[in-house]
Parts: sequence; C-alpha cells; structure tokens
Amino acid sequence: LDSIYIVPEGGEYPSDGNNFFKNFWFKVKQFVLSFGEDYQSFASEITEEDYANNNVVTVWMTNGREQSQIMQRLTEQYFTPETGIKVNVQLVAATALLPAVTAGLGPDVGMNLTSSTPIDFAIRGAAVDLTEFDDFETVAGMFNEAALTPFTFEGSVYALPETLTFLMSFYRTDIFEELGLTVPATWDEFYEVVWELQQKNLEVGFPVNAKASTISNANLYGIELFLYQAGGSLYNEDYTATAMDSDLNIDCFERLSELFTLYKFPVDYDFANRFRSGEMPYGIAEYTMYNQLTIFASEIKGLWQMAPVPGTVKDDGTVNYTSPASSTGIMLLQSSECKDKAWEFMKWVMSTDIQSRYARELEGVLGPAGKQATANTNAIESMSWTSDEYKALRSQMQNLAGTPEIPGGYYTARAVDFAFSAVYANGENPVNSLLNNIDGINDEITRKRKEFGLD
Repeated sequence: LDSIYIVPEGGEYPSDGNNFFKNFWFKVKQFVLSFGEDYQSFASEITEEDYANNNVVTVWMTNGREQSQIMQRLTEQYFTPETGIKVNVQLVAATALLPAVTAGLGPDVGMNLTSSTPIDFAIRGAAVDLTEFDDFETVAGMFNEAALTPFTFEGSVYALPETLTFLMSFYRTDIFEELGLTVPATWDEFYEVVWELQQKNLEVGFPVNAKASTISNANLYGIELFLYQAGGSLYNEDYTATAMDSDLNIDCFERLSELFTLYKFPVDYDFANRFRSGEMPYGIAEYTMYNQLTIFASEIKGLWQMAPVPGTVKDDGTVNYTSPASSTGIMLLQSSECKDKAWEFMKWVMSTDIQSRYARELEGVLGPAGKQATANTNAIESMSWTSDEYKALRSQMQNLAGTPEIPGGYYTARAVDFAFSAVYANGENPVNSLLNNIDGINDEITRKRKEFGLD
C-alpha cells in the first residue's frame, strides 16, 4: 500500500504521476531484473561476513512458497532480533536434499521432511542425534509422544516433529439425524452403522491404500487402527524383524480384509467428493481432511462433524480409542558448521508462540484450507477451531500411537499392500496371503541392517 486518499464524493483524485512512458520503463526494468532474481531464497540483509562467521542458519523448506515467505518473515521479526542469528530460508524440491547433502552442499536444517527421511539420514551418519543437547527433554515435552516415535531409533532422536496427523471419524450430521443414527464409539457400534447405511445404499470410507492419503505409510493405517488398539506392534521388541506373523497381527489383517470383501467397502474413492454428495456420509480419514472439506464442500457447512475413531472394548470394560499417527519432521544435518545455532532455531520455530503465529499467518494467506496440523500440542489450542471440533481433536490426541521407522521398514507397507491386493482382487485366504509376504519383510530388514552395520 503506497498511499491513502480521502476524497469528497464527486471530487477528483490526485494524479499518481504515472504515464505511459513511466509504466513502460518500469516493466522493462522488471523484466530485466527477473533474470537475476533468486526466487528460492527469501532472506534479506545477509552479508558474506555473516556466512564467514557461521552466523547464518540455512533452512530448506519443501512445502510451498507462501510457507517459506511466512517463515522468513517471522525469523527476521522475532528470531534474529532476539538471538542475533540470521536465517536464510530457501524453497527447494523435496528430492533435492539427499543429493545436496551427498555433494556437501546441504543446508543446516531441513523442514517438512517425511517421517522416514530422518532415520534414512541417521543410519548414514548424516543427521544429528538431538538427545545430545542438554535441553532436549524440555523441548520434547512440547510434543505428543507418538509424534516423536518415527524419529526415534535405538534410543536416539533425529528430528523434531513439525506436523502431526492422525485418523478421525467424519460424519454427516444431517443424514445421521434423518436415519436416527449416532456416531459409533466402538467397533460393535461401527458395524451397526455400516449395516444401517448399506441398507440405504450408502457407503462407508475406510483407509486402506496410499491413494487415500499424502503420507508414505498410509497402506498400514487400516491394520494399525485395529492393531494398536489391541496393544500390538508391527515389529518385534528390538525392531529386527516383523511381528506380522503373530496371531494378533493376522487377526487384525483378517478384520481389515473383511471390510472390503464381506462388507464391500470401496477401495479406491474420493472421500471429499462422496462425502459432499452424501453417498459416503461416514468415513475414517486423516483429520487434515477438515481443510479440504471446509473449502471443497462449503455447501454442507454445519452439516458434518469430526469425532474420535471407534474404539476396542477391553476385558475390563474400558475402551481403547488409539489412532495411528504420522509426522513430518525438522532435522539438523551433521554437515552443519553451526549446530548450536541451528538447534536454537529449531527450538524457536517449534515453540508454542511461533507455531501459533505461523499457523495464524498461514491461514490468513491461504484461508481455512491452510490450517496448520502443528505437532506442538499447545499451539493447536490457539487455532480457529469450534469448541466441538477442538473437543473431538483433543480427545483423539490423547490416544495416539506412532509408527516406528526402521531400516528396511518401508517394505512392511509394501508387503501388506501385496497381501491385501491378493485377497481383494484374487480371493486368496487372508492368512495365507499375509504369511506368504512375511519373509520378504524380514529379508529386507536383515539386508538393510547388515548394509549399515547394525548387527
């Protein structure tokens, strides 16, 4: 905004002094300067002397230009004045980090990294163990324990959680009221709702493949939902082999398979579209689906709600509502020459105050679709949730379980997907199908552990 004029009705506005030639010359300069503009870096007032004194923390972000601009602005307004440390935020492609680090050209800090990336770097000696810092335990207290699970390996933690997503139930309140249904709190109630909806030719959404999510381990979401509520695990106690051949895991896989073979749940579907139309008035999805529905399905505003996932009734009568969770992380690179300063930045950026400011600014730029799924448990309180929405989220956040990331663990999701596809497409027996893929998981875990000298 250059100026404001208060002009009487019918009065003339003062001239801005522009004409054709001035506008033309401005466009020419703008065109020429565009060839030298660095559209990836957003830092200002950083000198060569700052770099020489190791007083600049270089941060790579992969999630968008708006996010990077907001982060740079916040660092210049708050972090640098408070600490004297300058920050250079750069926007890069998600695939650029590994080759850059290999070539010795990587940043000090990487942000918005997938849950598997920190452990992949750690076993190659490229990530810093954050537990080495004296105040790590205090910093870790800002996060849900499940958010740290993917970044923990053999007692060391190689990233701080940046975002945290988990499963929630979404339901159309108008359709549920019309059919006299209530959102299911247990799996017995879930099957009753399924039966009632299917009698009306309506569908239920359930996570089963990566197409329903933006995270890498979405293939495991369905089986993890049953498994974690039963107290099970994907791996043995020392994470050297899979536990998918246990009776509990096999039973959970059978339950998952039955939803799609016996109850005919759709495998490939657009939940937001079917939820909006009313074809799928109930479904289980990541809670970030809220962002999409707020914009994409504005015509049903006020006609849907979120609720915790159905729970498993235990022998003592209590209900286990555990939901699998997934995180993105912020990682400190071993190649950094200013580790202490980078750690100060990491603590600052994930603090409650800054996460709240970042979330508000991001939502101000992108609208409701930009609501940040922050991993800071206190920062989420300051976001623009209704009381019912926050109550539901808070309830589910108290019942989360993270998925461990281990060398070769990527094959677990792949093998479960192979087994499920064989059951769904070829009619194979679930037990046989799963057991046929167990050896592949163990072979890959063993191979990777030997490759990196972990045995």
